[in-house]
Amino acid sequence: MRIRVPDILLAASCGVMTGLAFPKTELFYLGWISLVPLIYLLLRMNPAQSFVLGLIAGSLFYAVLLYWIPAVPMHYGGLSPG
Repeated sequence: MRIRVPDILLAASCGVMTGLAFPKTELFYLGWISLVPLIYLLLRMNPAQSFVLGLIAGSLFYAVLLYWIPAVPMHYGGLSPG
């Protein structure tokens, strides 16, 4: 069974919603709500598919959460943005 596009989009949206649950956005309730569809997806899939969907969700979670990393070397290290 292949991973369908709606499942990939759902895993991606779960990762983004989990990242938005952190303090700067003050959407704390998304931390609990965003995990429900992801758990549903992971329980339906085999281990390899679950790994891929978890990787997608986790990658987007960290992409949303770690937005500040490129700005730190530019500000404190004196590096140029380009």
